[in-house]
Amino acid sequence: MLKLTRYLVLAIALTLSSVCLAQDDYANPTLGFSMRKPTSWHYLTAAEHRANLKRADFADPAFKDLVARYARTPFLAITKHKEPHDDLNPSVRVNAREAGTLKGVAPEKVVEIMASAFARMFKDYAVAEGPIATKVSGHAAGYIRVNYTHEADGRKWPTTSELWIVPRGDLHFIIGAGTRQDEKSGTRKEVRSIIDTIKID
Repeated sequence: MLKLTRYLVLAIALTLSSVCLAQDDYANPTLGFSMRKPTSWHYLTAAEHRANLKRADFADPAFKDLVARYARTPFLAITKHKEPHDDLNPSVRVNAREAGTLKGVAPEKVVEIMASAFARMFKDYAVAEGPIATKVSGHAAGYIRVNYTHEADGRKWPTTSELWIVPRGDLHFIIGAGTRQDEKSGTRKEVRSIIDTIKID
């Protein structure tokens, strides 16, 4: 159960906080993962990622403690605006995690399990789309989109988080994206165009 809780915490941490021609190529040969970052977007440092997590306010203080203790820094994190940014900063974050007891479980079920933890954190949590089976880089994947109000530093933003789970052998790639629901600071179309550049060996 603790392993599953840590898994869920990782997914949430990936989506919160505000990770060639006109593009920056990112590649991780060890994991067999690559993605293109728009030149206008910015890489998020590990220190910036931790600072954003600390600023977040959760309905359940105990869950915030779990996030602080167990959330791992994504191996890739980008944001549309350079941090610190005085708004919800559209972001894409990617991590890889051992599948463990979730190995062999349909990816749409895995993403549903992960997203369900949002209900504990946000009173107005609501599923906007999914969970559905999809593909990322030609591989079977699960996808879900959820809405909730994100609070940080005494401010509130109606937020949309998107999660993709891509099983590859003993690993799950966990891809998270966050935007404002009204898309004033960045659109989900922009995010999707980045996701479409992902290549997984």
